[in-house]
Amino acid sequence: MRQSNAGTVRLLGPLHVEKAGQAVSVPGGKAASLFALLCLQNNRAYARELLIERLWPEYAPAAARRALSDSLYRLRNSAVGEWLQVSGEQIGLVDQERLWIDVPLFEAYADRPEDAALALDLYRGDLLEGMFDDWLLAPRYALRERYLDLLHQVATYSAAGGNFVAARQTFKRLLAEDPLDERAYVGQMQALAQEGRPGEALAVYARLVAVMEEEFGVEPGPEGRQLAARLRAEQRFVPKADSHSSY
Repeated sequence: MRQSNAGTVRLLGPLHVEKAGQAVSVPGGKAASLFALLCLQNNRAYARELLIERLWPEYAPAAARRALSDSLYRLRNSAVGEWLQVSGEQIGLVDQERLWIDVPLFEAYADRPEDAALALDLYRGDLLEGMFDDWLLAPRYALRERYLDLLHQVATYSAAGGNFVAARQTFKRLLAEDPLDERAYVGQMQALAQEGRPGEALAVYARLVAVMEEEFGVEPGPEGRQLAARLRAEQRFVPKADSHSSY
């Protein structure tokens, strides 16, 4: 159990920090970037030179060290100051008994298939939305790709277990995040077909055809084409129209 003065740091989505259950502010600018970078290190300290290389690569050495010192001073005098650990040339944060950070937990859950749904619950937006440091681009992209893969994984597991409603809803969530993901269209079609809603499945296919033509100038892959052809063939023998509820 975390101590009463434990902190909560959410990096997925806009930076959000709580202390003892109450939201607190973090100094902006490079101080916020420094704090976020330390949080992503997951209980390992950074060397000062590496922090400078990440955050102030364009500065002369003396100016960069002053900039780091200034950001550290601002953080130390803020609500998150007690979480900093500075030892000589090493800078880090207190251990996770006192500080809960969402990204390491997301990654841990994502590594365990049985916990994939818990990982999805933690993903409230792309890493540090509203921050635009160059060093953020690679981890932001990697975490987003992991999130999209997890959505597909959870939807596929739901379908394999016969929970086609959950599969369809998760594929819909994946399409909201990535409207060009062909596998999500096909997965949604398959789930609708299993629910006995071939007309709606073919409507999804029509959207897929339009997206592939507009974005890539090609037709959908064989899996989607074959499924659509089978559904059309089946509809010729089932004249009753399926319902037009939301999908």
